[in-house]
Amino acid sequence: MKKYAVAMLALTCASCAMAKNRPEYTDGRIVQMDSVPCAVRGQDAASQPLSCQEYTIETDLVTYHVRPADAKHASLISIGGAAHFRLVKDRFVLESPDGSGKEREFVVVSMKPREVAQVRFKGTY
Repeated sequence: MKKYAVAMLALTCASCAMAKNRPEYTDGRIVQMDSVPCAVRGQDAASQPLSCQEYTIETDLVTYHVRPADAKHASLISIGGAAHFRLVKDRFVLESPDGSGKEREFVVVSMKPREVAQVRFKGTY
């Protein structure tokens, strides 16, 4: 009976560990940050215009331009470092570079293929 209980416990633990797989992240590099004009809901026209951070993140194949999803509570991200992100529906989710496992949500403003990618795939269509 004890062998059966130990086997069931091991099987349960293994299935729980498999169920919590870490999501697949894409590697890139944060190459630039610009301040761009943006508007926040509830802002009246008479007040001073608000600036948002827009980051440029490059992967091997694509260049992304993203802005924080919550412009009011956005924090700065250092440029020149590695970016580990995943795309979830219409959101760009960036893993915090400090290794804490926290994630920040961004909105994708634009995407374009990198020239290196265009040369690599030229003629394969």
